[in-house]
Amino acid sequence: MTKEFKIGLLALIASIMLYTGFNFLKGTDFFSSTKRYYVVYDDINGLTISNPVMVNGLSVGRVSSIEVLQKDNNKLKVTLDVRDDITLGEKTEAWLSDAGLLGGKQINLIIHKNQKNFQGGETLIAKIQEGMVKSISNQATPLANKVDTVLNQAVILTKALVKSKDDIAASLSNVSGITGKLNNTLGKGEIDQIIHNVNALSASLVAMQKQFQPIVGKMDNFADKLNKMELETAVKQANESMQNLNQILAKVNKGEGTLGALANNDSLYQNLNNVTNSTNRLLIDMRENPKRYVNISVFGKKEKK
Repeated sequence: MTKEFKIGLLALIASIMLYTGFNFLKGTDFFSSTKRYYVVYDDINGLTISNPVMVNGLSVGRVSSIEVLQKDNNKLKVTLDVRDDITLGEKTEAWLSDAGLLGGKQINLIIHKNQKNFQGGETLIAKIQEGMVKSISNQATPLANKVDTVLNQAVILTKALVKSKDDIAASLSNVSGITGKLNNTLGKGEIDQIIHNVNALSASLVAMQKQFQPIVGKMDNFADKLNKMELETAVKQANESMQNLNQILAKVNKGEGTLGALANNDSLYQNLNNVTNSTNRLLIDMRENPKRYVNISVFGKKEKK
């Protein structure tokens, strides 16, 4: 073997080891067979070749290639190499999610109970999980809006306080003046005199109340007696009136007096009725034969009978 042949052989072996080691570091397992599956995403959010394929936190494969489907609205076809001992089916979901806080991407396989098992070369159901950064951003946006509103209110309040500083200064000046007047009043002893007068007035009212209490008691007794007397008098008069009325009614029932005669004897009624009838006949005759009762002659000539 010549030196050139040895150098060439050594370079070939080194190249093969470099390629094998590089692919091994990317996740390629040369000692186990894999099955190939496909997933179509609208957006892969930074997914790259050799990113891991996980099942419940265990790496079971890797992303082998990414293809742009320009005829299908530029969707992205991701090829997955998964260990052949992992059985996938028509309900298996491929979730594109974050691999950690550093922003890496990975594909998590959610394997459900399947009625049909895949043999390799099928397309899995594509799902995209909301990233951690986006989730924090969505939660922070309302908080930022609230903080902005609070800051705006604080600015408005500050402006209002600046505009009203003159009013506040005037109010403080008035308070100072009132305080000074109170100090002068206290120094002169006027407050003490007012308190002394109020105490004296209170004592006078207490004494007057003690004097009025017997008078009020007597007035209450007098009012009670007056009410009692008036009630007894009214009841007595009512009893006497009822007795007199009963006596009158008893006499009327017995036929005594004029009312008794009218109530018990109908002869007066008959006489009055006869008089009324006679009077009616007389008036009718006077209306029909007036000359029988009134005879007037202008020239002194008498009518024949």
